[in-house]
Amino acid sequence: MSQFIETIKLIETEYQHIDLHMQRIQETCMKFYGQQKDLKDIRKRLKAVGNKPGIYKVSIQYDLDSSSIDAVTYFKRNIHQLVLIEDDEIQYEYKFANRTRLEQLQKLAGAENECIIIQNNRVTDASYANLVFWTGTEWHTPSRPLLAGTKRKFLLKSKQIIEKDILVSDLPKYQKVTLINAMLELGDIECGIDRIIHLSN
Repeated sequence: MSQFIETIKLIETEYQHIDLHMQRIQETCMKFYGQQKDLKDIRKRLKAVGNKPGIYKVSIQYDLDSSSIDAVTYFKRNIHQLVLIEDDEIQYEYKFANRTRLEQLQKLAGAENECIIIQNNRVTDASYANLVFWTGTEWHTPSRPLLAGTKRKFLLKSKQIIEKDILVSDLPKYQKVTLINAMLELGDIECGIDRIIHLSN
């Protein structure tokens, strides 16, 4: 089974931020295998998949020597509330295909909700997305995410968002939060701060 996964947004035959995704694949392979992956086969198969109209979620599962590609029509989740859940031990610096602990935390939040993972009283990520908070004039993203996503990297580089160390006690200073990832643009899924709750004991 492939150890890692990469998800790319395909809109009307155009891949979004594909260079950032290929860069992360290579960084991951260097970290875990000590060498870069030959991407020719992946690029060839992505080109074949890229003939689809509409919006697709294209998933690459890979390790150094193998890869598989799957494309499905993309639908955004509807989220009722965001639930603060503490887990000081979880680590997800690289996009492992095994997301068991993240799925467990999400299950605690409830089927219609999404979790916000708190570590040492600091806001990190949702189970499947980075977070960005609106002050009324600026977008702030936690400076200590579990995973530094490609969309987050793009928005930081283009100066659309700013890194901040965000404590749980800082949340009332913000008006709303939006979830971002390879499939979600800034503002696609927004929740008012009043829709953030603590996990009930």
